[in-house]
Amino acid sequence: MARFTISHHTGATDGKDHFDLFLERSGKLKSWRLPDTDLMEPSPALMTPDHDLKYLTYEGKLSGSKGSVAIVDSGNYIEDTWGTSGIQVALTGKKSRRRLWLARTAGAKDSAEWTAEDVTLPARRITTTLLREPAPEPPPTADLEPLAEALVEEERALVSLAERFLKADAVDWSRVTTDTDLRSKIRGALARWRHPWLVAAERRAQFVDDLAKVVTPSRAADPAATKPA
Repeated sequence: MARFTISHHTGATDGKDHFDLFLERSGKLKSWRLPDTDLMEPSPALMTPDHDLKYLTYEGKLSGSKGSVAIVDSGNYIEDTWGTSGIQVALTGKKSRRRLWLARTAGAKDSAEWTAEDVTLPARRITTTLLREPAPEPPPTADLEPLAEALVEEERALVSLAERFLKADAVDWSRVTTDTDLRSKIRGALARWRHPWLVAAERRAQFVDDLAKVVTPSRAADPAATKPA
């Protein structure tokens, strides 16, 4: 499994302390300079030249009065997708587990300009909201029971996959799907009968749809990306 390191770089020649993200790939370290490690929103990430593998474990002063580095976290990572315009990796570190989406900044003149985002945050928000929703009531009629059962099973499956996504575990992306026919049946029933159960079912289905949209190996379409089967 490939390795990663995040180091805190202080005393840089430009006077800007920052964090360096190193991802081991093809015998080198792909590298980005990050302003912080929270990444709660898309943040600037400057792609820097490939580094030697020694920086996976190096701490201390850098040559040429370039300051010093201290490791913040390190471990292994899973490559969700790696393309020319975007990269998503699942980091399993000694201190944290997270998934990062790195993307070239749209319209930037410099190809080194990227953005970085912790994509577990939207998945965590939606999962929390979904789990806080009141438990669904029994459907009002027997003919709606199959819809209720299908919706519960779909929600359970997506939440289980989201838990793996949040823990930076491997995810079977082929299972991250929702049943469009089920939603059509719910909408059709709603058109005939505005029953509170059907309204709640449609709302719950929307949460499941939102969760499926964020539990993905890639934030953007990239025909050059390599994605796991």
